[in-house]
This record gives sequence, C-alpha cells and structure tokens, in this order.
Amino acid sequence: LAPRAADVEEPPPGLQEHIVAILGTLYSRTEWPDVRLTTLTCIFQIVQTSGPVLNAQAWRTLLGTLHAAGQGNRNEVQQGFRSVQFVCADFVEQFDAGGIRLLIAAVGGYARQTVLEEKVNINLSAIQILWALADYCAQHDTVGPEHWTGLLVQLRDTVRDPRPEVRHSATKTLFMTLITHGRAVPPECWQPCVWDVLLKVLDGVHEDALRAEASERLGESTQVE
Repeated sequence: LAPRAADVEEPPPGLQEHIVAILGTLYSRTEWPDVRLTTLTCIFQIVQTSGPVLNAQAWRTLLGTLHAAGQGNRNEVQQGFRSVQFVCADFVEQFDAGGIRLLIAAVGGYARQTVLEEKVNINLSAIQILWALADYCAQHDTVGPEHWTGLLVQLRDTVRDPRPEVRHSATKTLFMTLITHGRAVPPECWQPCVWDVLLKVLDGVHEDALRAEASERLGESTQVE
C-alpha cells in the first residue's frame, strides 16, 4: 500500500471529474455487457496512466464504479478487481477519509463476490487486501471509527460465505485484525464491534453447527430405514 511515484502532467481543472463521471454513468446505465466491460478497461487504463494526479472527487467516482463492478458479470468482476488491486498497491496514500471508506466497501464487495463461485482467488485476494487496509488504518491517525467499523463489517459479512476457503480466510482475518490492531481500534467502536460483528459471527457459527447436526441425524435416520 505504497504511493506510486510518477511524473505526470496535471490535467486542466475539472477535466478529471468530467471524464470519470461519464465513465461511471456509462457503466451504470448501459445494458450492453461489452460496453460495460470496455468502460472498466478504460478505468484501468486511467488508473495506470493518471493515478498519481487524480483528485479526491475523481477517485470517489472511480471507486463507486469499481464497487458496482463487483456485482457484475464474470468479466466485469475480473476486470474491476484488476483496477482495485492496482489502486491498493499504489495509490492508497492519496485518498482522503471518504476515499478510504469507499475503498474498504469496494474491496469487501469483491471478497463476497459469487459470480465466480468455483474460483475463489479473487475472494481470497480481496480478504488479503482488507488485512492490508487494517494495517493502513492502524498506522494513520486520520482514520476514524467509521473506517474500522466498515472494515470489520465487511469481514463479518464475508464470514457468512458458503465456500469453506472464503469463510475460513475471512474468519481468520477478522480475529487477527482484532488481536493485532485492537489497541488502534477507537474505544467507541468496541460496543458495535461486539454486538454487530463478533456476536453475529458466533450466532452464524452456532446456526451452521445446528444445521450440520440436523443433516447428520437425517442421514443416519435414512440409513436405518
């Protein structure tokens, strides 16, 4: 999560927001998959070539589009995540507080994507990015309670994934985040963390155990008959 160093000429004022707003509108309103995919490809090229000079508003618009792509079709999820990975590797230091919140939400969406159900590499990579973002939050005083709450909620929701690899990775990352960075989590976050995150995770584990037990009993009953 280091800033990308590059010597890129500053664009005219307002041009960045205008271009990325057009791309965001095009992606959200078109029904043609090829157009949406081309839009995401353009976004990836913009991030590659102009990332160092994008301003806060342009980043927010791009992150909103990338978040939406996490709920798209197979090709859109893959192309969108390419941009997310690139952003997280090179440009996080450029973001303001609002940008970090949007980034956490976008990454969480890819951690829970199911359109590529048989391929969990995107999910697992997104969970690793959430862990890296937890490190970032712990090291920056500008990060507020809403960032920690958002991050923990993204992990909590990913813990409910039906795929064992994703579920186990999210569970491990959630508890390692609290163990490693617990002192960095603001005091006002702990009550919602306990009630809205930890207890809900434990409730989910309990429900899964009950379902597994019921399924096992049903299997034994069927064998006896």
